Amino acid sequence: MRGNINRSESSTDDYRFRSFEAEKKRLNLNDLLNRAKEEKKIDKKHNALIFLGAVCLCVTFYLLISL
Repeated sequence: MRGNINRSESSTDDYRFRSFEAEKKRLNLNDLLNRAKEEKKIDKKHNALIFLGAVCLCVTFYLLISL
């Protein structure tokens, strides 16, 4: 019973054999480049929306002042 209490779960079995699933995850440069391109597109859209909002705010403020 005491042996079971102190035993912890791990990715290896009793013979120190690691499963192939642990080795499957590799760094893929193409995935990273595609993710960076998508983030850049999203950043451009956000920047355009912020700029458009600032321009609309300035135009609205100018129209209120000019009345």
